[in-house]
Amino acid sequence: MPPFIAVTDDAEGPTMSEDLAVELVPASPAELGAGWDTRLGGPPTWLQDGQYPPGDWDFLFQLEGSDEFYEVNFGDAGVGYGFLSADGKEGRFLWQCA
Repeated sequence: MPPFIAVTDDAEGPTMSEDLAVELVPASPAELGAGWDTRLGGPPTWLQDGQYPPGDWDFLFQLEGSDEFYEVNFGDAGVGYGFLSADGKEGRFLWQCA
């Protein structure tokens, strides 16, 4: 755990409800079609040049800005990108916009 994160045990609290669970189904880029910029895994679809955090990071997900299905704004036509460290203990996030 990075030293700038404080973690405590929490014996009680919210949990993931089965009502919120979704089935993740692998899809090829061809199946996703043009304009689908939210995904878990696979290669990132960069709005600008490829931009990875410095160091050894693996692409994990990208999230298209939206106010239709959820409220998140990464700027004009923005997309957020999540990365996981090679040891799986840290994450980084960046975004690009048009």
